[in-house]
Amino acid sequence: MKSKTGFTLIEVLAAMAVLVILVLALTRMFVQAADITKRGNTALMRNSTGETALET
Repeated sequence: MKSKTGFTLIEVLAAMAVLVILVLALTRMFVQAADITKRGNTALMRNSTGETALET
């Protein structure tokens, strides 16, 4: 009798669930990083505008 190797349906579903959770976490992290970058750039522009206004 041959020994069957492979994964059960439960194992595959569990692995997929873990991967989905990881992808969702990474997506959220990238969205937050983009938001922080946007806020930082806005603050930089405000500071630059303020400095220019004070110099003139």
